[in-house]
Amino acid sequence: MSDIAISKYSSLSFSDFKPKAFEGSKIYVHKFIYTDVISIQFIGLSVNNYSLEIRDYNGILFSTDNFTKVYIDTNNSYFSVSKTINASNFYIANIIKDGVIASTSQWFTVQEEAEDTVLFEYTNSKNEYDTIFIDNEVTKKFQFRMDGGFASDGDKYLSEVEFRRNQRQEIHKQYDMPYMKHTLVIGDNMGVPAWVAEKINLIMALDNVTIDGVLYIRSEDSIPEQNKIAEFYPYFNYNFILETAENVFYEKKK
Repeated sequence: MSDIAISKYSSLSFSDFKPKAFEGSKIYVHKFIYTDVISIQFIGLSVNNYSLEIRDYNGILFSTDNFTKVYIDTNNSYFSVSKTINASNFYIANIIKDGVIASTSQWFTVQEEAEDTVLFEYTNSKNEYDTIFIDNEVTKKFQFRMDGGFASDGDKYLSEVEFRRNQRQEIHKQYDMPYMKHTLVIGDNMGVPAWVAEKINLIMALDNVTIDGVLYIRSEDSIPEQNKIAEFYPYFNYNFILETAENVFYEKKK
């Protein structure tokens, strides 16, 4: 059993997900591009030192980076590393403790471009969810690239309206503020494993989330709604209703 607690807000997934034999052998590969910052954070014992090794599809060592250690208390520290990769290939990441693999990531690929994906960048105003977001007043941001995007037919045009009636029961509008809701589709036509939807749901629990540079929040109590692609198929699409943090119609009305 691993003695480290990896933040679920890390860019890579260290989930042990694997399709069942009857679900087929297709492996989901998470995408990044050259400019994406891959960040990994975990809590471990202060007496230990850790490194991150990244190996390519053939098992050849691509890079090794030492984790930065910051003490939480006498016994525990949080360890972090951030890096970019500018060589196209398929990769897997191993967290190494004393020459032994402590945890292994899901497969990921790095490409010059990745069509039909969106980039999440996120942080929080306080340290929560076993993750350090603020360290000595310095904000730590994470990035996660996701297959999918905002559906062309997923915009809902809404308005918050208040009316009153006079004694003759004639109606008069007192207030009218338009706003929009947007449907984020998690996954492409091949779908994504459930851990991707879980991560997006966790990300949207934070108070500062941008998607391709625009600040979004979840719409009221929305959650990712699963859409099955095929029977006994381990990947899915999800619809997630979001709103921009700033109402563009309010600025236009001023």
